[in-house]
Amino acid sequence: MSWSGEKQHHSCASRGIKTSKKEQLKMGVKEEAEHQDTINRIITDTKAGKLKPLEYYQKMVAEDHLDEIKDYYTRLAKMEKEAGV
Repeated sequence: MSWSGEKQHHSCASRGIKTSKKEQLKMGVKEEAEHQDTINRIITDTKAGKLKPLEYYQKMVAEDHLDEIKDYYTRLAKMEKEAGV
C-alpha cells in the first residue's frame, strides 16, 4: 500500500486533522497498543511451539475492535468506501 498523503491538505489542516504519514503513524502506533495482549499471546505461543492458526489471532484483534466500537466493521467499510479503497 502506498501513501499518497505526504503533504497535509489545506482543508484538513484548517480543521486540525493530521494527514501526514508521520503524524498518522504516530497516532496509529499509540492506538494499536490496544492489541498488546494479542501480540503477547503470539509471542508466548511461538516460544512454546504452540502457534495457532492465523485466524485465531485475527479474531482476537477483531474482538478488540468490537469491544471498543460495536459496529466497528460497518464503520470501517463505510470509511474505506468513501476513501475509494
